[in-house]
Amino acid sequence: MSLPRHLCMLGLLVLVTSPAHAARPTVEVKVDRTVLSMDDELMLTVTGRGDFDRMREPSTPGFEVAGRGQSSQFQFGSGGTVKTKQLQLRLRPQSPGKHTIGSATLVSGGKNVAVSRPVVVEVRTPKQAPVVDAARARDLSRRADQDLFLTAESPRTSYYVGEPFVLTWNLNFHADVKVSSVELVSAPKLKGLLAEEISSDDERSRIRKRTVSGRPLNYVTRSVQLVTGLKPGRVVVDPMTIRVTTGNRWSRSARYTVKSEPYAFEVLPLPTQGRPSAFRDGNMGRLSLSASLRRGDGQQPTKADVGERLILEVVVSGQGNLVGVKPPVITPNPAFDVQVLPSNNDDELRQSASGVRGKRVFQYLITPLEEGRLTTPAVEFAFFDTQAARYRSLSYPGVSLKVTAPSARSTVTSPIAGALPQGEDIGPTLHGVSLGEGGSAPWVGSTPFWLGVLIPLLGFLAVEARVRALQHREKHAGKHRERGAYGKGKKRLKLAEQALKEGLVGDFYDHINRTFTFYFEERLNVAARGMTHEALRAVLQGGGYEGDLIDAVIVELENCDFARFAPSQDAEEDMRDALDRAQRLLRRLDAVTPRGSV
Repeated sequence: MSLPRHLCMLGLLVLVTSPAHAARPTVEVKVDRTVLSMDDELMLTVTGRGDFDRMREPSTPGFEVAGRGQSSQFQFGSGGTVKTKQLQLRLRPQSPGKHTIGSATLVSGGKNVAVSRPVVVEVRTPKQAPVVDAARARDLSRRADQDLFLTAESPRTSYYVGEPFVLTWNLNFHADVKVSSVELVSAPKLKGLLAEEISSDDERSRIRKRTVSGRPLNYVTRSVQLVTGLKPGRVVVDPMTIRVTTGNRWSRSARYTVKSEPYAFEVLPLPTQGRPSAFRDGNMGRLSLSASLRRGDGQQPTKADVGERLILEVVVSGQGNLVGVKPPVITPNPAFDVQVLPSNNDDELRQSASGVRGKRVFQYLITPLEEGRLTTPAVEFAFFDTQAARYRSLSYPGVSLKVTAPSARSTVTSPIAGALPQGEDIGPTLHGVSLGEGGSAPWVGSTPFWLGVLIPLLGFLAVEARVRALQHREKHAGKHRERGAYGKGKKRLKLAEQALKEGLVGDFYDHINRTFTFYFEERLNVAARGMTHEALRAVLQGGGYEGDLIDAVIVELENCDFARFAPSQDAEEDMRDALDRAQRLLRRLDAVTPRGSV
């Protein structure tokens, strides 16, 4: 190639890349789609090039800005400054219809030097997916060819009223799809069901594998809820909607809105035929019964005195509706007085993807009233076996005791006995100690002697004090809960404050949520943790709380649900505001005496 031709080509290259020629400003607005649904997001990109001072953003009527990012590049030359500025807006539609995104404008020296064309975008109402039955919803083979889909799964196609079972939402994706984040858009309302979230943050972030129709898929469990049908009939599980971001720093990211299919299952009534008389509503699952009788010192008795107090402990264990299980039936026996003792926190309940397992402990104070060879009251417990679909009855026959009258000379009186109600025994029964006339044994009056006398007495007094405390607490349980609800609420807010200091967003909003749900459980004696927001609203209305106060509670709980899954860039400021609101709201709640409060 000749020299003149080289010079000509070089001149053209300089002409094309020269800042003077590149300085003519231009601005362009692009969207990643022009038709979308209300569940989708729109990515809008504004690119301005040339010599300009600033860029005016386009107006976005009908949309909410959910996120933004921008970048700038500068090139300096003899012809001036060439700037490239790019703005990205993540927009969420607020209403269906056709919306016109306005023009972006470049300004230089106070004058408009470039204007983009407006863009028309159509937002459509999402189509209602057909309701499928539970068996079809669980069949993943029909969706194995999809790269990204959300499923709602449950073990069976029908359940009984009051039977707890597990609903699981799984995000399934092909191995080549790199999921970087998952955000909850809308949770299912689960009308007609009592629901409680039982999945952990660790479970929601763990990727597992399975093979569907020979195709390997990854999946992440987005939510696991323990749900219970409240009444017989067909129940439709409405869709869950999530927003998924895919890609990483080596590949271009993209955001998708994914929705599960609505599906239906049956909630069956419990059969009336064959229902035992000892059955109580709520007793269902795969359960077993055990019981034991003991003295206050833990020993199993074979004989007892009239008026001596014994403890009967009955344990219901297994899997099923252990939270709502009713106490067993104690067969009436005129030879014994039976009193129910309050819970002593010996219950052990474990919630998992397989349901609720553990045990419930019920205690009774058994006091013989007459002498003779007696058998303590029998225990009857009936439940509905949800797997076998039939009722089962379990029993504990009681213990045979030889009951004798208490010996007057073996009863040690106490200086405080006069302060107790007449007929209440205060001292233990001492066997084998003779206080007759004549010389005393050399060890009488020694330290071991007094220890031998006082230790059993103090032990008996401790048992007596616990029994009386439990009786008083049972009698005034409502007042204890009422007095403690506000104090415990303040302590939980202290935990939230500590989580804020440590930057633990999920823990912070969990503590805020529990502050209110536990408050209502202790204040109103309701299972608030298992309620939907609408069910809680109904309970609060029945309790006499004002509508604006109820609205404030529901809004705060909804804020907790959202913020745990989608923390904002200003998470610390949001948490401080939420803590202030929660403190004020707790004080407002404590100023109200609900209807029916003890």
